[in-house]
Amino acid sequence: MRGVLYFEVNVESHNMDEFRCFKCWKYVKHGVSGLSKHLRHFHGLSVKAGNGREGFFCGQGTCVLTFAHFRNLKSHLLEYHSKEGVSDGSESNVSDGSEDNVSDRDVDMAGNDDLLQPQNGRPPSLCEPIDFTEEPDFDLESSLLRMVVNLRCNSSVTFKVINQVMDESSAILEDTAGFLKSKVTEFLKNKNLMTDPDAEVLLQSFNIKDPFATLRTEKLQTKLMKEKFCYIEPREEFLGYRTEMIYDKKAKANLPTQIRETFQYVSPIDILKLILTNPDAVH
Repeated sequence: MRGVLYFEVNVESHNMDEFRCFKCWKYVKHGVSGLSKHLRHFHGLSVKAGNGREGFFCGQGTCVLTFAHFRNLKSHLLEYHSKEGVSDGSESNVSDGSEDNVSDRDVDMAGNDDLLQPQNGRPPSLCEPIDFTEEPDFDLESSLLRMVVNLRCNSSVTFKVINQVMDESSAILEDTAGFLKSKVTEFLKNKNLMTDPDAEVLLQSFNIKDPFATLRTEKLQTKLMKEKFCYIEPREEFLGYRTEMIYDKKAKANLPTQIRETFQYVSPIDILKLILTNPDAVH
């Protein structure tokens, strides 16, 4: 990569095991793994497939670097914004654009620059104090629904294929939960903790049976999308009729047949309302 790259490493006074999410600007616990889980579960981002042109913005302190791949953001966070990687809070790095000052971490080994151009300025809320908020309990149903919605967005994936994916995924989830339950039960027995009232609650969390039960039909999926997400239901609009030559089995010949034409309409006003109610839109 050529040109001038500038960033400051600013270590704030908050717990270094917490990283700030560049989507909602809240601090997320459990380090990089917690940030990865947060981005996937709460913002629907794929840390493997990338984040398109937006990339993965650092946003720690005054750092304005953006990376095309999460793995490079991860390396950057661990090196410059963690307890192990930073010795003090005043360290800064400035690259003059020379080849020697660009590390392998900043340039993709395949030849593509991973370090994207810094964003123009910082979001207004970046410098404002942000209260740390505990993440809510994991919602398996919402995660499964998000998976199904992503599959439905692909026009080449039929509903039959989606049902097959749900069947296989359900079997994997049930087998994994059963295996983990047996291991946890064994551990609790060895530690004489089976009489603990919390032990029963813990073991019950592994009882997963047909996790896709509320997603088996298109009607059920739509209902759940309305409950879980901000779903705008399209309206079918009639366009007219067109004539096609359709083979008639009784007549054993191609006969002109009228086909009803419709399209699915979604109000742009409703779309704008939905976008503006999203806190990420202001960034």
